This record gives sequence, structure tokens and C-alpha cells, in this order.
Amino acid sequence: MPSSPDLQQEFMDVLASYVRGETSVSEYLTWEVEFTTSSDASIDPDLSGNAARLSLLGQEHLMDLRPLSDFDELVSKLLAEQPTATLNAAGS
Repeated sequence: MPSSPDLQQEFMDVLASYVRGETSVSEYLTWEVEFTTSSDASIDPDLSGNAARLSLLGQEHLMDLRPLSDFDELVSKLLAEQPTATLNAAGS
């Protein structure tokens, strides 16, 4: 079973990939469903909550109920809240 830091790093990697244009909103949503339906989701409730909030924004964007900028703003906020070491690893 992965540790909370490992899961947090995976989440940051996905977000950093989105910022670099390598991952789409739809691909993020696929990652989030796989994460939240696994037993890993119970390891870090804060991570699960952040992933779910971002998922909601992504789903609402795809349904033309919300601008993409709302999703982008939360991605930026979540990346900015991470320690420097995590950000450096996520950006590599």
C-alpha cells in the first residue's frame, strides 16, 4: 500500500503534467476515478478531498457549466501549496 507522501507526489505529478499540457482535463478525471475507487483514497483524506474538488470543476467544465479557468486556478493553488521538494519533483 502506498504512503501518503507517495500518493501526494503522484497527484502533484498529474497536476504538473496538466500544467505542461501533457494531460487533459479528461485524463485527469480518469486518474481521479481510478484513485478514488481504490483503497488508496482512504490513506489521505485531504488528498482525496482535493482530488474530488478538482474533479467536480473538471466535470462541470466538460458539461459547459463552468469555465476552464476555475479548474486551472485550483490546479495552480494546489501546486503552490506543496513544499518546494514536492514541486521540484513534480516539475521534473
